Amino acid sequence: MKERWKKIRAGLLACLCVLLLASCAGGKGSDENKKGLSLYGDGKYEEAIASFDKAIQKDGERAEYYTNKGMAQLAHGDYDGARVSLTHGISLAPEDPGVYRAMGIVYYQEENYEEAVHYFEAALNVLGTEKKQEELRTDICLYKAEAESRNGNHEAAVEDYGTLISGDEKNPEYYFLRGKAYAASGDLDNAKSDFDKVKDLAPADMDYYVDMYLTLEENGRAEDGIPYLETALGLKAKSSEEQRNRGAIQYLLGNYEEARTELEQVKEEERDGNTWIYLGLACEALGDGEAANHAFEQALAGASSKSSVYYQMALCQMRLENYQQALSDAQSGISENDGSLIQELSYVEAACYEYLGDFQTALQKFTAYRDTYGSNEKIDHEIAFLETRQQ
Repeated sequence: MKERWKKIRAGLLACLCVLLLASCAGGKGSDENKKGLSLYGDGKYEEAIASFDKAIQKDGERAEYYTNKGMAQLAHGDYDGARVSLTHGISLAPEDPGVYRAMGIVYYQEENYEEAVHYFEAALNVLGTEKKQEELRTDICLYKAEAESRNGNHEAAVEDYGTLISGDEKNPEYYFLRGKAYAASGDLDNAKSDFDKVKDLAPADMDYYVDMYLTLEENGRAEDGIPYLETALGLKAKSSEEQRNRGAIQYLLGNYEEARTELEQVKEEERDGNTWIYLGLACEALGDGEAANHAFEQALAGASSKSSVYYQMALCQMRLENYQQALSDAQSGISENDGSLIQELSYVEAACYEYLGDFQTALQKFTAYRDTYGSNEKIDHEIAFLETRQQ
């Protein structure tokens, strides 16, 4: 429910920018570099690039300036330009982990996860062991683990999260992420063990309970996740987000009237996309089509990424076994082409074709998914099954 990974990355990126500011203080071009970082933080990427160029003109031997310019080019959507800047940065400072990290992010954003992992590994290899580097090391390790998972190498992601856990055994987020990686690899027993650890470390975090249930439910172990939902319902909502979660939990438990009641208690101005989606689904389940359509329209109207809304709608329709509508939602999300959740939407699309009995198209879609995102036990099983259904 909560976009944890994005929040972690945003926080650590801010930390990195502070480090870069400090490292460049006093040198030629430092004022222009500082201005560029400020513009970057304000989302003025073209102006930031111009400012970094001025810094480079004053001192073309500072790798930091090329790193910062590359990150601004990436944010502006210029992947080729970012690679050129960062390649130059690497040539100037082959022992600087920040420039390798930046190059890894470029490839990550392009969904070239194999190359992303290569550069994140390079960053970790040159990174020192000093305590002041801990935040940067954590950031890179998180990126690497996510890239490994998206490349289908969930076992490697499990190892990365294990490394993070060894450095901070009281952090529930790392157990949660490792549990997700275990589940993706098919090891649901270890996933459940990590999720239980999350429950011990963060007993009042309702978001975790919902996310852990959804992970187990998506992997055929809904019965193991139901206790998480029941525990969460015992918590009093202290925010609109938690009130939304209570409504989502009631919906997931099949209590549609209670779900609608809980969700309608969230003030309209505080309703996010997920609130509207679950409210729409609860209304749909209760037969109130007009209210359902209004809720879905609100979810799409207020979304920065319509693909993410369609993805949530598709998942919920699949739970209701409305596979034709789920397929339509998934394809709508893919057609948005906004770079959000395309991998996940592609998987849902393939799965819907399988549930609808169109095994030939399902095989084509799963094969294309494997070719694009890599193989894993779950995908290989789907393809092997579908190959037996071909005429």
